[in-house]
Amino acid sequence: MDKDDKISGDELFQVLCMVVGENISDEQLSSITDRIIQEANQDGNGAISFTEFVKVLEKVDIDEKTSI
Repeated sequence: MDKDDKISGDELFQVLCMVVGENISDEQLSSITDRIIQEANQDGNGAISFTEFVKVLEKVDIDEKTSI
């Protein structure tokens, strides 16, 4: 969102708010955001780089997640 080529915790929180709306409390979203940053951020800078984002996506089986 701020065009620094990284996803910060604040940016991720804002996107998650847009996706889930009022269905989840801010406290729950904050917890989810913290966990995602912790799991994806490999260099310890507190943000997700494009390379880190790609590595996380490589672990996700999209077919399995999207099947009905």
